[in-house]
Amino acid sequence: MSRKYLISTLILISIIVVSVSGTSYALTVKDISKDITMVGCEMLVSNCQTDAAQQMRDTIAKKLNQGLTKEEIIEEFIEKYGEQVYAAPTKKGFNLIAWIMPFLSLIVGGIIIYYFIRTRVISSNAKSEYLANKEEIDSESKEKLDEELKKYL
Repeated sequence: MSRKYLISTLILISIIVVSVSGTSYALTVKDISKDITMVGCEMLVSNCQTDAAQQMRDTIAKKLNQGLTKEEIIEEFIEKYGEQVYAAPTKKGFNLIAWIMPFLSLIVGGIIIYYFIRTRVISSNAKSEYLANKEEIDSESKEKLDEELKKYL
């Protein structure tokens, strides 16, 4: 039994090692160029086919060979070309609104829908109460009307 257990364990470990080794954790030019846009045409450097985009990809490759991280390379491009070169807005200053606005819109929209539905439910409940009370009032009014008519007729 222990031999079968050992063989099945080795097979399982082999499968895990093979599946994990196929995954590459190396940073590539394409990974970084997806986060940088071309100045002027707003296309991602990874998709743009112009000579300027190729030069930017070459620059990214050189920076990777120098051992710079993704954040450092992007920061250098931002320093050189300005903040508009970064595909995603930064999470500081005025650009913080771009990160907050979708969530804020969902919250405000939810509140508006809640109050809209609540007022509709309240108004429908009030209407049904009014109709129920109207029948009582109508029966009381009819009795009073009958009494008044009997007095004068």
